[in-house]
Parts: sequence; structure tokens; C-alpha cells
Amino acid sequence: MCADLASNRPGESIRRRIDELSPPSLDGTTSLRDCPGTFDEVALRKGLDGEEKVARRLSLLGAGWCSLHSIPVNATGTDVDHLLIGPAGVFTLNTKNHSGHSVWVARDVFMVDGFRQDYVQCSRAEGARASRTLTRECGFDVEVEPMIVVVAENFCIKEDPRDVHVVELDELRFWLKRRPEILTPSQVTSIYETARDAAVWLKSPKKVGVEGAR
Repeated sequence: MCADLASNRPGESIRRRIDELSPPSLDGTTSLRDCPGTFDEVALRKGLDGEEKVARRLSLLGAGWCSLHSIPVNATGTDVDHLLIGPAGVFTLNTKNHSGHSVWVARDVFMVDGFRQDYVQCSRAEGARASRTLTRECGFDVEVEPMIVVVAENFCIKEDPRDVHVVELDELRFWLKRRPEILTPSQVTSIYETARDAAVWLKSPKKVGVEGAR
């Protein structure tokens, strides 16, 4: 992990897990990316592919938008897939690559091939934590909107979750561009410069004494 998160590649934490699980080789070049095998290996590569696809879409937003990827938020490896900061606000993006599968959403119910997942609840908590962290570090209120970006064969939203955006990958850039502008360029820069410091995400809330203040 780099101290400056701007240096992080999309899926950085997944890449590390892949490298940790890679079998040894005579020339030291073998990795799970070259040797598909177990279900875990396939799932890791699929997750990495999804995060890379989302990052490419974010890079097309143009001037005024800033993004960070694979932000570690604790010592156990939990991370925020993407943090996006721009005229339309601040967003945490949780990538879910379910290509070849069906996704159905109705408020807090998120189903993949008929099996319920806790994505909405986790994304809501992720956004709230990011908002507390950035508000604490920036010195002014930073609202963070959580988002789930979905890659799926079939995608249906019967009813949007109350406070979590669920957006299909192909619609992501256009959805963001349609949002009203709520941040000035100077606010975007200020939040981004704060957020890119890896240390701010790993601070103990008890030490700063403001956790849950919002």
C-alpha cells in the first residue's frame, strides 16, 4: 500500500491476495492470473476485472472529477473499491461483478440468481464510515453517497434502496453526469487531497474522539 493512495491501481488489494496465493515457480513469474484453478482464484480474477472496468469508466468523466482506488480502512484488508469526488459530490463505489448471472434489487433486498446478498447494508456502512472520516479530516461536513456498481447478465431494479445507489456499469458515467453539481472545484480539490493520504483512513476513531459525531 502506498502512503499516497493516488498511486494505488484499481483492485490493488485483490492483486496482493493473488500474489500471496500464487504458487512458486522456477523463474518467479507464475501467478494466479496465469494459472486458473480453484474457485477462489476465479473469484479473485473476476473481482479484479470488475474493479478495473469501473475504474476505466471513471477515468472517462473528464476534468473536475478525481478518483482513488482500493482504499484500506483497517489492518485486516478491508477496503473501499473506489472513492469518487467531483462536482456531483463524493461517492463510495462497491463493485459487484456478476457477469453471467442475474441481479434483482428491491430496496434493501439484493438477489443474485435468487440468493440474497448483504451488499446494500455493507455499502451503506461503507459510505457512512467514509463520511465520518472525511468530515473529521477535512474540518467541514462531507456527505458521502454509497453506490453499488453492478456487472450482470440480467439486471432488474424493482425499487431503489433508500440511501444506496445501485447502478449498472454501462450506465455509470451517464448517471454521474446527470447529477446536479453540489461541490465547487476548490471543495473537490480539498477533499481529494485529504482522501489520498492513506493514514487518514487507518486512524483510530477513539484516539481522535469524534467517531459517531455525525
